[in-house]
Amino acid sequence: NPNAAACWYFTKTREQFRLRGQLTAITPNTSAPKLAEIRQQLWQKISDNARLQFAWPQPKAARTEDSDAFSPPPPDAQTPPETFCALLLTPEEVDYLSLRGEPQDRTIYHLTEAGWICRAVNP
Repeated sequence: NPNAAACWYFTKTREQFRLRGQLTAITPNTSAPKLAEIRQQLWQKISDNARLQFAWPQPKAARTEDSDAFSPPPPDAQTPPETFCALLLTPEEVDYLSLRGEPQDRTIYHLTEAGWICRAVNP
């Protein structure tokens, strides 16, 4: 099921964004060159510590007693491992809520065949 949602709240500006749309998994088997490039770029942009976790033992497997398993050699910083996937959310609806003001402002943006439409709604 490619339907997905994401939500961000920015405390300083008191704004919330809820995005709904279609999710695309970018895996090592993705044939689209641009998506494969995005996956590689994301891998290169994450921290060394984040990349290192992809060399740890399998998540959710029984806990290993070998502490060296969590100190593997660092993975190649240029080439993502087979276990690294990126997720691309293509928004179809954006629900924007500004918690400033009384009452707050809320706007729904919806993608149609003709383009984006927006409507102000009650918070």
